[in-house]
Amino acid sequence: STKQCVQSALEASEEKFAKAFHSSPDSITITER
Repeated sequence: STKQCVQSALEASEEKFAKAFHSSPDSITITER
């Protein structure tokens, strides 16, 4: 149950990250520093 919760959270944040990356790739360079 906890594993499922963590997995869902990971998928959600990955989705947000992907959307942010596609909308503005420049912000990723700043984040990586």
